[in-house]
Amino acid sequence: METDNQQDENQQDKAAIHALIQDWLDSTKRGDMEHVLSLAHEDLLFHTPSGEPFGKAAFAEQGALPPGATMDGTADTPEVVVCGDLGYARTHLDMTLTMPGGKATRLAGWSLTLYKRSTEGIWQLWRDANLVKPVPA
Repeated sequence: METDNQQDENQQDKAAIHALIQDWLDSTKRGDMEHVLSLAHEDLLFHTPSGEPFGKAAFAEQGALPPGATMDGTADTPEVVVCGDLGYARTHLDMTLTMPGGKATRLAGWSLTLYKRSTEGIWQLWRDANLVKPVPA
């Protein structure tokens, strides 16, 4: 059985992961790739339905958004679980990606993301299985 102190720490860890999710989304909206990358673990891996997993270097090279594009959206996270230095979250993403010239595409779906506490005690995105796809008009 968890002590009150362990429960408090667990709640603090869950709150830190919720804050990280929002910070990632807000930084992506601002186009602040440098900050987005600071939220990612060095061993980051993204899993998408459209290809092989890719890491932090490939993500940094391709960028969070295509050049000149903007993004707006929400992240609803109904579940965060923490166990020691690992945590995971189920998040429903609903975003609108607007390309230069004004063409907008709505994307939505679930992601399952694993978070790892760094040696400095900071939670970082470590693994992400993203099932976001275009929403039919």
